[in-house]
Amino acid sequence: MSLSDAEQAFNSTVPVREPDPDANPRRTDGLRWIPKVNGEFSVPVVTLHNLGDLFVPFSMQQIYARRAKDNGSAEWLVQRAIRAVGHCDFTVEEEWNAFQDMVAWATNGIKPAGDDVLDPAEVSQPNYGCQFTTVDRPWLAPCP
Repeated sequence: MSLSDAEQAFNSTVPVREPDPDANPRRTDGLRWIPKVNGEFSVPVVTLHNLGDLFVPFSMQQIYARRAKDNGSAEWLVQRAIRAVGHCDFTVEEEWNAFQDMVAWATNGIKPAGDDVLDPAEVSQPNYGCQFTTVDRPWLAPCP
């Protein structure tokens, strides 16, 4: 099936990008297609992370925060801990709140609140993760 003139004209306006061949090189440890997360950005970024996620441990947020700091991007990063045990087990309200806060930051310069993921004393508090968690989950102590 051939494209119409209008379809061809539209396709010609779409930017074509060449992938960086070194962006995800073959690894020697058997893993493949794991993207680099360098913490290099200059736009508002709001992350959500479940504290009990066994697929992607919370320590990954700490690594991300350190990389953002090392690369001069920390001012653009807000991280939120959610008290849940599943992978990406966020409520719609938790996602919506983070998205709305990120949009307000991007459009109005209002940097939203977040959790300190690098302070061990803060992370060890029994109520850590309650600030942005909207519902108590089974198997976890409820937020005060």
